[in-house]
Amino acid sequence: MLKKTDAVLFTPGLPVRRMVPRLFPIVVLLMSLMTACQEPEKPEPYPNSNLVLEKLDVSCTEAWLKLSLTRTDSGATDSIPIILTRDGEAIQPFAFTPPETLVMDAGLYPSQSYQYQAQRQSVHDNKVINSSNTLTVTTLDTTSHDFTWTIDTLGSYGSYLNDVAIIDENNIWAVGDVQTDSGRYNLAKWDGSRWNLSLFGVAGVSGDGIFAFSEGDVWITTGIIYHWNDGQWERYHLWDMGVLGPNDGGVTRVWGSSPEDDVWFVGNGGSIVHYDGSGFERMESGTEVDLHEIHGTADGEYIFFQGKHWQGYRTILLQLHHGIISKIYECETMSPGENDYGYLYSSYLSGYAVISATTAGVWQYNYMTEQSVLIPDEVTDSGDRNVQVIIGNNTIDYILAGNWWKLIHFNGISYRYNDQIVQLIGEGGSKLNGGDMRGNLAVICGDVFWWSHAAVAFGRRQ
Repeated sequence: MLKKTDAVLFTPGLPVRRMVPRLFPIVVLLMSLMTACQEPEKPEPYPNSNLVLEKLDVSCTEAWLKLSLTRTDSGATDSIPIILTRDGEAIQPFAFTPPETLVMDAGLYPSQSYQYQAQRQSVHDNKVINSSNTLTVTTLDTTSHDFTWTIDTLGSYGSYLNDVAIIDENNIWAVGDVQTDSGRYNLAKWDGSRWNLSLFGVAGVSGDGIFAFSEGDVWITTGIIYHWNDGQWERYHLWDMGVLGPNDGGVTRVWGSSPEDDVWFVGNGGSIVHYDGSGFERMESGTEVDLHEIHGTADGEYIFFQGKHWQGYRTILLQLHHGIISKIYECETMSPGENDYGYLYSSYLSGYAVISATTAGVWQYNYMTEQSVLIPDEVTDSGDRNVQVIIGNNTIDYILAGNWWKLIHFNGISYRYNDQIVQLIGEGGSKLNGGDMRGNLAVICGDVFWWSHAAVAFGRRQ
């Protein structure tokens, strides 16, 4: 028996034929029209371009890579899907807008090699249409925690040192105010065996900051500027020169990328002054917070200014890039909140990372990717022993130095506290103000027993 839907028409003597619905020509026509109206599939963007993967920087546990696309211009707007692989396994999918971008891979192991490749996917499906070169990256080994610390004291009651510059291991300059029975001095020079006291300017002027390009090219700040230039002192009074106005604070710290045309000074009330080789110019910082630190890249392209007010617990971190000063971080509380890391004690710059000691821990800010990582650790904040200065060689070899001679070294993986200075001088109140580090030598200065003596600590690593 046939179902109604299968009804056929039987005609004697003729083949049996299935009935064809009368709507069939109309359906065919509509399908043809729809197919004709569909837009053709868009071609893949940048069809003649190639992916190039390069290593920019590496630490013990992180790798910074640059991905670029050839034969494109800065006006490119179309993004393409990318998968980053490590040792053949996909680890990071992302959308890439040419011509280049920075990629960071974390969670690696020290002293180990990895192979990276960027794979480009079709914008229409997940098929890989081409790949970059294969890049081998070897992470760094950890550095040694094993410093031996000694301490020298200088002067009598009321003495202190504020900053240090290492020219070499037998030529170290420290500035501050050192009072002795024979006179009052503001400059101490280490010659490899002893400290020699001298004066720049007049007695009673306290040295605040120091930066040395070489033995013959040294800059010192006291509120105004002194420059040791090939055997003679040059003095620059920024108010008399009209660089600073009557309401501006004096400069207290100095850093530079080039002695010829790029030296920077910061100070109280948010003062920023730049020396370009021919003269000094005041820069508008946009803040009245006292600026205490300057850190910059070797080429001077990026510069960071860190400041703090104890009253009100206001701290700030500014970035200068392409002549524009922008605010990276600002907080007005001691304790960390939901959207901040609390008080910012000190900062340090190495590679693509600004490393800051905060009440929440060690905050690492990648200024290229604008990514932040917080390493919660009580070493950064412990009452009167909070971190005052960070010195180092790179992101895997730096020292957090705090009051009462709290010294913590980071080796790329872990932090280690060193109490050798405390063992030498005891638990008396001491303050750390500045320091410098070159290779296996670290030098930190301040005072001991609340200005009973100026003090300089040497950390030597074999």
